[in-house]
Amino acid sequence: MSQRSTDIIDFRSGQLAQVVAHMRGVAERRDGWMNLSPVLEEEDLPRRTGIEGLLAGRLPLLPIATWIPGQPKRGRVPPTSLGIQHPAQTKVGRRLGDAGLRPPADWHGKQDHPRRGLILELPDGTDPAEVLAWLLPVIEELAPVELDGDWRATFHHR
Repeated sequence: MSQRSTDIIDFRSGQLAQVVAHMRGVAERRDGWMNLSPVLEEEDLPRRTGIEGLLAGRLPLLPIATWIPGQPKRGRVPPTSLGIQHPAQTKVGRRLGDAGLRPPADWHGKQDHPRRGLILELPDGTDPAEVLAWLLPVIEELAPVELDGDWRATFHHR
């Protein structure tokens, strides 16, 4: 059985080179995926109380994105997948469009669900720098509190 490993990169909004390089390596090897989340101090995290807490259920307090390069299966490579789980409790496609954050035209929406989140399929070979440049402001838009520019990229390798 192969051993799995995890790499964690903490970074600031303007310092993307290390994360992009790691994403490119994962995309070339097709050996894993990345989870991306904002990092906040405990006292800055949003709180859920009363009925909101009950209705939110298992939704994350802050948006979490997952980027998965297509893994070869039976001689074909499926598209790269990008998912964003968010606490908005609504569909978010229109909100992102209104904020000027539409995904590129060749990225295809597969799901926009209030609880399961937003899922996009990206063309194989989409530059990770483009993915990250779109993703950070999207997560900032969907966060229920102001973010301070600290991020964590967690890479899971197969």
